[in-house]
Amino acid sequence: MTARDTRKSKSELLSELRSLRRLVADMQETPASSDDDHRYRHLVRFLPDAVRISCDGIIVYANDAAVRLFGARSSDELIGRWSDEFVPPNERKRIAERRKNL
Repeated sequence: MTARDTRKSKSELLSELRSLRRLVADMQETPASSDDDHRYRHLVRFLPDAVRISCDGIIVYANDAAVRLFGARSSDELIGRWSDEFVPPNERKRIAERRKNL
């Protein structure tokens, strides 16, 4: 049995990226539904630790500390990029195994 190629085409990836960017923009524009939600969003944004959230390996959110850590000017420079771009090449195999096991 041969392995099936599950890679996506460039147009599929670009379409997904546009959708993710719209989703993130909508989330950022949506007013907080409660004081707790506002506090949580504020806490995550201003944590001293880098927080990045990815979906299928593509970064969809990065807080201010992640922007500084990865040398970007804003989170827009990180959103839409592959998470593995920020993993040292010699660690990518080990990290991929850890994700697989999780």
